[in-house]
Amino acid sequence: MKEEPEIGTLVNGKINDEIEFIGLNWVAGQGEKAGEVRLSFYWRCLKETSNNYNPFLGLIDSAGRVIKVDKKYMCYRMHPTCEWQKDEIIREDYWYILPSELPKGNYYFKLEMFEENKENIVKIVSDKKRLFDKGGSLIFLKFEKND
Repeated sequence: MKEEPEIGTLVNGKINDEIEFIGLNWVAGQGEKAGEVRLSFYWRCLKETSNNYNPFLGLIDSAGRVIKVDKKYMCYRMHPTCEWQKDEIIREDYWYILPSELPKGNYYFKLEMFEENKENIVKIVSDKKRLFDKGGSLIFLKFEKND
């Protein structure tokens, strides 16, 4: 991707000064895709790295309980961060399937980054503090399930 994309939620987060998490867009699924959310994550390579960064994506309820966690691999391992070129912008689309038995209530998503083969959480640093919890995890897409 050559041009700066149009992004709904700007994050401007940095991961070890190697990767920038530019932001994300989301769309709720309709029809056959009801119960799914399409997430588009936008990343920029700040400098080439040998590290492979990947996200944990969690669904959390209003009491802070983890309902579901997906450990996913960046770009489905087809284009890992160790192959990114400086200044390259990457759009990563991901369909998140909500649990079929999800009860009524309030929920949100939490995204944390980890380094592959180390499994340690890597803090996302951003000046947009309101988007993050104290541990450096991105909190986004707060929603209410009514049915």
